[in-house]
Amino acid sequence: MGLTKTQLVAALSPQLPRDIVEGLFGEYIAIKQHLAFRRFQPSELNGGRFAEYVIRLLQFALGETPTPVGAYFGSGVPEKVCNKVKTDTSLPESMRFIITRLTETLLIVRNKRDVGHPGGDVNPNLADSLLVAHMADWVLTETLRIYYAGDINTAQEIADSLNEIQIPIVAEVDNFVRVLDTSLKFSDKTLVIMYHKYPSKIKDTILFKWAGYSSISAYKKNVLQPLHSGAYIHYFDGCCSLLPKGVAHVENHISMELVV
Repeated sequence: MGLTKTQLVAALSPQLPRDIVEGLFGEYIAIKQHLAFRRFQPSELNGGRFAEYVIRLLQFALGETPTPVGAYFGSGVPEKVCNKVKTDTSLPESMRFIITRLTETLLIVRNKRDVGHPGGDVNPNLADSLLVAHMADWVLTETLRIYYAGDINTAQEIADSLNEIQIPIVAEVDNFVRVLDTSLKFSDKTLVIMYHKYPSKIKDTILFKWAGYSSISAYKKNVLQPLHSGAYIHYFDGCCSLLPKGVAHVENHISMELVV
């Protein structure tokens, strides 16, 4: 996404419970990632979990105590919450008449389309996953429109970013770590790899291969030694450990996701 998950959560959490907002964005990101990799069944399962976080937001909108994250709703609770919202004229019409119905549909897709339970008539497919992704786009964008407190330009930037798909910049193939962001310099690639494997120690010869540097001697001199001198890593006896300064550098200066 154009914005980080932290920024997106911060945009809504002043008005809404932070744990619910974090869960909502986490499931939303998973929906888009699974769709990007054509993992249709997981994307639909995440769609159901996304809907469960929306139910908690609807409980909050009604002035009720939201069901704790991770707790079971109880039989019929999502339906009852949606019905209450539909009849509460103090709430925005988009919430009453559209968000409730989209949320109910997301749960139906999860429960009735051979996603949440075995033995369904219809196998998960691209059409179902696209439906889930677009419904989640709309619900999240409208939730932002209702609750966001800030300037209109930032709100529009956040809304636009919701329609992008992001994937992790690190991939593992047969125990080989690849950094997918080819624009990164080798020192940052190295820190990203170590962040991905944190807190494990990694041999310099392995890091050299994963980073794709031209020669091991030059990699030690030009990449590992400066990172050690700068206290980003601890490099001793051929092994590298990521230090807190290195962790902070990755989290503050390197996006661990690519927009596709």
